[in-house]
Amino acid sequence: MSHVFQIPDDIYAEIAAYAARHGQTPDALFLTLVTEGVTLLKRVESTASLHEVPYDPARDPLAPFIGAFDSGDEDPEWIERHDIYFAGDHGERNGKKE
Repeated sequence: MSHVFQIPDDIYAEIAAYAARHGQTPDALFLTLVTEGVTLLKRVESTASLHEVPYDPARDPLAPFIGAFDSGDEDPEWIERHDIYFAGDHGERNGKKE
C-alpha cells in the first residue's frame, strides 16, 4: 500500500541533504524518521500514566496558601497544578496541549 505525504520544500531539502551526506535516498530516510517517530509516540503514550500523580495537599508545601490570595486568574484551581506551571510537565498548560 502506498500513500503520499506532502511536506514543505524547505523540510524536503533538509531531508535530502542529510540523506545525501549519509548515502541514503530521501525516501529511505523519511521512512526511517517516520518509523522511529511512531515508535517513540507509542513509547510515550504507554508511559504517560506513569507520570500522572494525583494532587495531594498533604504533600504540597503551598497548600496552606490555597485561597489565601486573590490571584486575579479566571482559573481558581491553578494552585493545585502549580508544579505544572512552574516546573513544567511538557504536556498541558492553560488547557492547551503544547
